Amino acid sequence: MPAKKEEPIFKLPAEMKARLETTNTDIEKAQKAIEVMKSLGMDVSEMQDKLNWAKQVRETLLKEFG
Repeated sequence: MPAKKEEPIFKLPAEMKARLETTNTDIEKAQKAIEVMKSLGMDVSEMQDKLNWAKQVRETLLKEFG
């Protein structure tokens, strides 16, 4: 018996889904900026943690509700 695909209770609005799909470019730019600051000797651990969190949130929202 094939597994039944569960439909999410909540679906992202089309505009939000489109924005989340395009945020990867923003995330890549932020990662590059963090790498530059780190190479200059700045403490970027808090910024990196927040960026990692943003990546996880984006991926989860698209996977679960996209």
